[in-house]
Amino acid sequence: MTWQLALPFTPIPFTALSGLLCWMTVVRILRWRRYNSVHSKYKNRWTKDKEGKLKIDISPQEAQDIMKLSWACDMPTLLNYALAFALFKTYAIPSISRLLCATRELRSEETIAKRYADTEIICTTMMACPISGFLDPSVSSTNKAKATQKSAEDPRAMIALARMNYLHSKYKISNEDFLYTLALFTLEGSIWAKRYGWRELSPLEKHAQYVFWAEIGRNMGIKDIPESFDDLYTWAREYEETYMVPAQSNHDLAGYTVAELLSAVPNILGLRSFGEKAVICLMDDIVREAMMYPKQPRFLTVTLTLLIRAIHYFERWFMLPRWTPLISVSTDLSIPRGNNGCPMPRLYPSKWTSRPWYRPEPTNFVGRWRERLLVAIGYYKETPGVHLKSGGYRLEELGPLKFEKEGHDDVMREASKLLGCPVSGPWSLEGRSGSPTPSELKELKTGAIDWKTLASRKFWIRREWLWYYVLLVITLVLVALMTIYHKQIVQWLTPFTKWVHDLKFGWLVPIGILFVISFPPLFGHEIVAVLCGVVWGLWVGFGIVAAGTFLGEVGNFYAFKYCCRARGEKLERTKITYACLARVVRDGGFKIALIARLSAIPGHFTTAVFSTCGMGIIVFSIAAILSMPKQFITVYLGVILENSGTGTEDKKSRIISDTVLAITFLVTVAAMWYILRQMNKVKPQVIYERRKARQAKLLRASESGETPVYMNAGQGSTSSVFNPENLNNSDPAIPLTASTYQQWDSNGRAVGYAGDPTLHTPQPRPANNAGFLQSSGNARYPRDEEERAGRHFDNARQDRGDPVAWDMSPRPLPSRRMSSQAQQASRPAKLQKPQSQSSQHRVQYEDPYSNQTPTQANFAPSLTQHRRQYSSEVDPYGGYAPGPSSEVIYRHGHTQEATDESFRTAHSSSPDQLENPHAIRVVGGTSPTSYPGSTNPYPFAMHAQGSHSRPSREGAESPRPPSYRTNIR
Repeated sequence: MTWQLALPFTPIPFTALSGLLCWMTVVRILRWRRYNSVHSKYKNRWTKDKEGKLKIDISPQEAQDIMKLSWACDMPTLLNYALAFALFKTYAIPSISRLLCATRELRSEETIAKRYADTEIICTTMMACPISGFLDPSVSSTNKAKATQKSAEDPRAMIALARMNYLHSKYKISNEDFLYTLALFTLEGSIWAKRYGWRELSPLEKHAQYVFWAEIGRNMGIKDIPESFDDLYTWAREYEETYMVPAQSNHDLAGYTVAELLSAVPNILGLRSFGEKAVICLMDDIVREAMMYPKQPRFLTVTLTLLIRAIHYFERWFMLPRWTPLISVSTDLSIPRGNNGCPMPRLYPSKWTSRPWYRPEPTNFVGRWRERLLVAIGYYKETPGVHLKSGGYRLEELGPLKFEKEGHDDVMREASKLLGCPVSGPWSLEGRSGSPTPSELKELKTGAIDWKTLASRKFWIRREWLWYYVLLVITLVLVALMTIYHKQIVQWLTPFTKWVHDLKFGWLVPIGILFVISFPPLFGHEIVAVLCGVVWGLWVGFGIVAAGTFLGEVGNFYAFKYCCRARGEKLERTKITYACLARVVRDGGFKIALIARLSAIPGHFTTAVFSTCGMGIIVFSIAAILSMPKQFITVYLGVILENSGTGTEDKKSRIISDTVLAITFLVTVAAMWYILRQMNKVKPQVIYERRKARQAKLLRASESGETPVYMNAGQGSTSSVFNPENLNNSDPAIPLTASTYQQWDSNGRAVGYAGDPTLHTPQPRPANNAGFLQSSGNARYPRDEEERAGRHFDNARQDRGDPVAWDMSPRPLPSRRMSSQAQQASRPAKLQKPQSQSSQHRVQYEDPYSNQTPTQANFAPSLTQHRRQYSSEVDPYGGYAPGPSSEVIYRHGHTQEATDESFRTAHSSSPDQLENPHAIRVVGGTSPTSYPGSTNPYPFAMHAQGSHSRPSREGAESPRPPSYRTNIR
């Protein structure tokens, strides 16, 4: 008798429904597990105040941990869009929108995309990195006793905040606008989670939001922050009712911002247009009216709301939670590692945007085609590139491009003040590396193997590689002969092998041969293994081959370690590819060694690389022993060859040989792919360490006074040759010997050094219209350049903000002139201006550059127009002849000469015994003031008044070169 159970429904729907209920139960348990864990941790810390309200005291860093539950794990996409919408909502305040329009930084899609990228990086860094700078939650901004004992472990949050404060300091922003923006960042996430999320934020999460952002606001200097989350919400609503009014600036900013918020929506099938209407539907009425957008149909608003809620309802009951937090910036301190375990100082965001700011350029074929496809479908506006800062970002460089190189020191000082301890390590200014070389830039843009270069015909055909071509042809011929005739070679060597087998210790002979041929460039290992299988059988032959191979590899390992290690270190310093391989070998350890030895990569090469890269003998030995199955297959082929009787390869041996060949090929491809992939990963870090090493070398050279090899013209320039008075009797400061300068070839490789291209130019000095140096007391004018170099004058160049002019003052008097003047009876205590003191003869003019800024160079105006009125006769030397009743005017030890179009090189053409035709004469008689001493370098006698003859030139030389001054700006 058979019992049958009559079910009112079929088993298939029942099974499906049961499975669905089980799945929903599992999702429910897993999705709320993290939530329950966080809330159970703080449930005992709730207390009641005097009014009976619950409150909890948590530190800002504890608030960060609570916030990560919602914005990084449970609802990362929704809450990140809420923060973006909070920033967008501030544009509905006219005082904010007018200021942003005035900056002209949000007038195009490019600039607004960068602003959103920078804002997201700064805000996410502040939320994701410890706000105290330490991983220990007990160290907070209010408890700095531990912080002052050491440098911050992760100061990025405060560096980001300091950079934001620096950028805000450039503009005049009211405290109310600051506070409203802070309120939106605090409240908007809770509002969006309640409207569109799969769950609301709990009171603990709301309080954590308030505690964290209130701490940020206090560090920003914002005043009058409300006492609680609810009070802040009430204040924000009142502020919106008062100040959120329509304005054209609101609408202008909203247009570009909506396009940026929809950057990830493809521009196909009208999705972008639908997205713009959807954004308007998500606005509150007061925001939409302030931004001057029309009201959308109610049907569209309801449909959009239901669609969003359906998505999050499906997420709540049917989707498993995230296992790892979704954060758009890197917060890991261990990946990647740099010098002394520090991370790389430049980072890349993980979020994809329409304009991929700070995203690295792809280095492989798949990555390049993937991004081209994204551009084609409209997901990307353009692919990453240098103009989008594909090299990564530094926190102190974020902001508008015009401020990229400004305020770095101020930011670090502010960050240290906020942390209560110094900023050191890779995030400090000292942690930045120098600029990469051309070859390093090329390596960063390509993979471990530059396939484009390898595909070039010029790369393979080189005259300097002629001997390599010959060796390659010889090697290929030998390998081909051994591959084609290896059966004949085995048969030819079999009698000798059997004779060795009959010897008492004959098994040591193949071990010795294997040991010898383990050293490059010898080969033939497979033939010896087959012969061992033919003569000694499978297991004994395998033991002989294994022993010989292992001993040979160990000997090869030590030979390269002690004989070629210096060469390997040099290659690691000079070749980026080898340095990457060495880093992979050291970091990968046993895994890399085993994968490489199981592949078809020659053991000679892998052993040499492993030994010179610093791999331990224990790790190498274990990898070598575990890779012996390769030798077992070769010995087994010899056994099959012997058992065939004819000495020829049968079907079974061919199958085994082909199978082993196929497996070896697949393992080799997998090994090469894995090793090249790891090399690509470590390449940025290797290049960064090379740059840091060069930077340290330059620093040591600058501290020791040596001329660094890589010093460029800007860093090594000097004005000692043109301004010898700036030297303190230091002869080495004058660059008489040219320093070396790094040169690069067309392929970006360093090829040697050439002369330093530094151009020594005159340095700006304060303008001196008088044209001479004044001394004080009994100081006298220096006799020559050497004396002048060791003396200090009152108006020598100082670092101040005065207008400056090029220091092209004339040379001082030679010693023979000074000796001729020593006969004078007296010398004034202080030099007087070398011009007439009579006001009627003094030339007055206004300095046209007296109102310019301190940073502008002040070139002395030309005096040509003032000199022309005193020239009365044409001179044969191209100057002008003096008029009657005139006297010679001197400036700084030589006669003043004209520099107009009539002036030709009179200094080079005037004979020594001829008269000086280039002296400026003042009409109206002689000056009542004499010029004794060094102010008159030519003390010749004047003729009687009224005479038109020129003054005597007995013993005088031709005039000195003029002091060239120009009014060219």
